[in-house]
Amino acid sequence: MNCCEACSLLRDHVDRELGREEAERIEAHLRDCPECLERVRAEQDLKRTIRSRFRPGPATPGLAASIGRKIREETERGRRPRLGRLILRAAAAVIGVAAVVTALILVSRSKSPNDPGKEPEAESSLARELVDDHIRYATSSHPFEVTTTDPDQAEDWFDNRLDVAVVLPRFREQSLALRGARLCYVVDRRVALFFYERAGERLSLFVMSESGLDLEGMTRVELAHADFRARTYKGYEVVCWKVDGLLYALVASQGKGLVELIAGAYQD
Repeated sequence: MNCCEACSLLRDHVDRELGREEAERIEAHLRDCPECLERVRAEQDLKRTIRSRFRPGPATPGLAASIGRKIREETERGRRPRLGRLILRAAAAVIGVAAVVTALILVSRSKSPNDPGKEPEAESSLARELVDDHIRYATSSHPFEVTTTDPDQAEDWFDNRLDVAVVLPRFREQSLALRGARLCYVVDRRVALFFYERAGERLSLFVMSESGLDLEGMTRVELAHADFRARTYKGYEVVCWKVDGLLYALVASQGKGLVELIAGAYQD
């Protein structure tokens, strides 16, 4: 099991709604993956906060009806209902999203130590997650799920693996070489991750749907009539840009001229 597969099952694992085989597989993965283990702990913190902050009581007629309707819909589609997820969605719809958001804020505050040596938790969580994934795969002995130097073949590999059609920038720098690709999980979605190499250094290009993503905490950089957003974290630079409904994010060591490299791929 890889991180992408594990992340899609984390909430059901926390809610103890997985079958025995799935539970054993994800537990084996968590023993070797501190990043996914941290995500599990965050989900557990959220559940504990909700229990401690919201007084239990009988379900309202609207809530009970909503949960029942969603269970019937899942059953009619031939799926096993994930009760924890259904209850959370139904509760948000009936009692209002504000209550759920309040719980999330409480968890966020409880996990943000007042440490001047750390970056504020609210600043560009996307950049932090991209850099952490870049470091993880850059230091892995087997990062690729497909090995190829052909951009067309790399794009084709993601057909039926993502909900969006992946289109790679055609970088002009001859020293930048595509090495391979894999699926990964960023924020709340499956993402195409491409690995490039330049002068012996690994660069990571993440490609995903731009829907629902904001670039808060990143600095706007204007070059060649394009809109880029940049951020440094842990000595790495992250540059994000949007094209035709896709969000691209290139990650490499700080000071590698990423904006100019990207701009060159879109010049006529």
